[in-house]
Formats: sequence, structure tokens, C-alpha cells
Amino acid sequence: LGEKDSGTKENPVVYRAREGEEVRIMGGRKIPTSAVTPVKDASVKARMISVEARIFDVYKGSRVVGKRYRGPESEWRKIAHKIANEIFKYFTGDEGVFDTQITYAGKPNRLIKEVYVADFDGANVVQVTRNRSINNYPNWSKDAGQICFTSFKSGRPTLFVIGRGGRGARPVRPSSTILQGAWSPVSSELAVSGQVGVGNSEILRLSPDGSSFVRLTSHPSID
Repeated sequence: LGEKDSGTKENPVVYRAREGEEVRIMGGRKIPTSAVTPVKDASVKARMISVEARIFDVYKGSRVVGKRYRGPESEWRKIAHKIANEIFKYFTGDEGVFDTQITYAGKPNRLIKEVYVADFDGANVVQVTRNRSINNYPNWSKDAGQICFTSFKSGRPTLFVIGRGGRGARPVRPSSTILQGAWSPVSSELAVSGQVGVGNSEILRLSPDGSSFVRLTSHPSID
């Protein structure tokens, strides 16, 4: 990498990682300029939109934020969310949530509950589970690539893990009764409320495959 890979003073290139992780640049490949050509097709250009967003400080009489985004007309919501993130970050200093997603349990009818994923504002809903049972308490993994949830498809509460696209559902420690689980924000382990062996429900730290656990509570009441 060279100096040009940092962008310019007005438009710097910033490499960021998720909280608790680090950016590792492993290398790259130079693409010749001949491999990149501007769009000349008028029909393609007609489907592109350009959006500018500016924030002015009326007291200072100056512009404090200026962004321009271009993309297909079909991506207008994504562009609007990016602009909202820029505005939010300027006023709060924190990263915005406007281009994030949520996962939740919903009722396609009164007898069953399935797990869904949607944009933060409820748009672009995707159904993740289709087992026609009661599925509750979905929770994202640290990298947002998987979802854990409690399902009653076997007749008793069992913790499952599934890909965010709805593939690869698998039970985690199916021999145990797991009431609810949540991923660790800093590792691949899970914190669960469940019953392992004889006794009542306790809070446990569970390995991703369910093969090992650490009991965190030991109390006669249900935890």
C-alpha cells in the first residue's frame, strides 16, 4: 500500500473493524486502469441517482458536513440511511444504526411463531425459520452471521442456531432444556438459561457447539 491508498485530505480512506477486533490488511492486487471504464449506456445512466446532503452551522455560517452518493435508483433507501448515519454521527459522535437490521419473533398466524430479519425500520422482511412451531428469543451472533433462538419444535424448549439467511439450523445441546440464549459480544460463546441434567434452570456459559458448559449460578430458584 502507498500514500494514495489513504485517500485525500478532503476524502480520507478510513479502515475500521468491529469493536474488540482489528483491521488486518493482508495485501492486494493492482487493477489496471484499462479494466475500469465509465458508464456510457444512456439507459443505465437513467437508472442512476445522485443525492447530496449538507449540514450547515447557522451560527458559524459554514458547512460542517457535505456528502454525495450515487447509485441505482433501486438503492434509494440505502442511500437515505447512509445520509442519516452521517447526520447522526455529526451530532452525537456515535455510529448510526440506520443501515442495520433487527431480528424478531413474529406470528404468521395465532398458532405459530417464526423468526424474521428486517431492516431497522421494519422494511425488507425475510422469514428465517419455517418449522411451523413456536420460536422465540432470537439473538444475533457477534458477527451478525448467525441467530440463536429457542424452539418448541421437539415439544420442549431447545436452543437452535441458524444462518441469517435461514440455512443450516442445528440444535445446541439438544439433550438439555434451554429456555433462552444470547451470544457473547466478545466471543463465540453463549449465555443461556437452561436445565442440564437433574435440577432446576440455571444460567450457564455454553460453548458454540454445546459440548461444554460452565455453570454460573447455583440456586434453588429458577434462573
